[in-house]
Amino acid sequence: MWEQYKKEFFRTDNAAELMLRHLAMVLLYGTAFLCFYFFSRNFFTHQGWSTWYMPAGLRLAVLLILPWRYWPTLIATEFFCQRSITIGYGNVLPEVWGAVLRYGTKQGLVMLAALWFKYRWPVIQLHKTKYVLVLIALMLWESVVSASALVWFTPFYQNIPTEQKLSMWWAFICGNQIGIFLLSVPLLGLWQLWLQRHQEWEVPAKRWQTASAFLLIFLAFFLFRTEPDALYLVLSLSLFPAAMLCYLTGWAGAVIALMTINFATAFTLYGQSGTLTMQQLQAFVLLLNIAILLFGALMSTQQSLTRDLRQQAAQQTELAIRNQQLSEKFSSVLEYERKVVSNELHDELGQVATGLKLQIKALQRQESNERLDKLSTTVDTLYDAIYRLMHQLTPRLLEERGLIASLTQGPLPEMLSHADINYSHQIDASVDALPEPLKVLLYRAAQEALTNVAKHANASWCRLSLEVKDGHCYLIVENDVVTRDVSDETPATAGFGLKNLQERVWAARGRLTSTLGNSTFTLNIEIPTALSSDSNLQP
Repeated sequence: MWEQYKKEFFRTDNAAELMLRHLAMVLLYGTAFLCFYFFSRNFFTHQGWSTWYMPAGLRLAVLLILPWRYWPTLIATEFFCQRSITIGYGNVLPEVWGAVLRYGTKQGLVMLAALWFKYRWPVIQLHKTKYVLVLIALMLWESVVSASALVWFTPFYQNIPTEQKLSMWWAFICGNQIGIFLLSVPLLGLWQLWLQRHQEWEVPAKRWQTASAFLLIFLAFFLFRTEPDALYLVLSLSLFPAAMLCYLTGWAGAVIALMTINFATAFTLYGQSGTLTMQQLQAFVLLLNIAILLFGALMSTQQSLTRDLRQQAAQQTELAIRNQQLSEKFSSVLEYERKVVSNELHDELGQVATGLKLQIKALQRQESNERLDKLSTTVDTLYDAIYRLMHQLTPRLLEERGLIASLTQGPLPEMLSHADINYSHQIDASVDALPEPLKVLLYRAAQEALTNVAKHANASWCRLSLEVKDGHCYLIVENDVVTRDVSDETPATAGFGLKNLQERVWAARGRLTSTLGNSTFTLNIEIPTALSSDSNLQP
């Protein structure tokens, strides 16, 4: 681990390149630090003492953006810049080692917190709420450490009256915080945008609202640019378009809103000598910045969760469609195999049984005895069993005479008649024009429903209705409910075996519902007439 950090810090593979990089950092950071230092002097809150200190924002942003191997160079550069500023103002330089100790202690406390923060989050993540909350805590820590060092340990500020030290300490914290928000958040946001430049961005659907919110902030400050006392009203009004930007674009909108509001505020107050206005405004500006930054992170989190939910919903829909297609294929293959087995029974066992019947009849004409009669009865029973099995496997009557005849004649009505159930029906004449797979499915659904009525309902009547309307087939099976002993299962649930029927209907992208009334049980089946091509699958 240490060897890895050592190599990362020293970069011994190319010493010349390492020195050039550090020298470039000294020049760039030193120049930027001095520029922002002198620019901050236009925003005094306590004349000569406290200001909106923008170099603090530059320092924090650079620490979080650059690799930590550059940190000692940056801190040393800042130390010498401050010594140069002291010389430039004609002040007496403090004792070197004491200044180094005080400055090193202050920056060490800040760097330790920044190092922990950078270790936890090596990549800037302004779109995450937790990251923003900890970042705000880091900003506050840096301000508290700097303010405490200035008020109680810096010789230049020793002449502050004791009764004013606490108020000055608070003024330093607020000024430091505003300086951090003025520079750190825009720099961190721009760096995150740069790192994510190759990612796909979700462009807001209402782009005109985004542009309008951005322009409203500028317009508000433009109208009141010469009225610093009206900044409370302007900042309050700018919260609404800023919230709109956050809502539309998440954390990026928050960064844009903060840059716009802070730039406009600084532009309005540039060079103002009315320090009372800035003292009154700074707490409000800080709260506004924190609120917008957090709201942007929350909206980004919400948008990310929404995208994830949409992706999961799309995946679930795709899986449901695939499962439905597999169910259709399974049902189609099952029907095909049933048809094959039925044909085999008809062609093989049926012909054998028919041949046996003819041979026995021929023997009976020659010689009639009891053994031949029993054998003839057994062959008839075998033939009837083969016939019933063939019709259970595949509705041959459906192939020969159509769906209407299959539901009004043949095995199904006979089954209900044997169970002493009065059977009635109402069927559209157009059902025989439906596709063959759909007719088979409707027959199977009716067969399952009527079989359950005959075996389990203990009913006295049953009514079947089949209608084709608006691209759907509506199959309704009703029967009466006869009260049984309380120890028995209820007629509505006893043996109705709806699970198999539900799977058949669902595989055809249909819907099955059942209703139990006081004296009737109703089964409603709705199936679209346009079945997929997979329904015609052949193995």
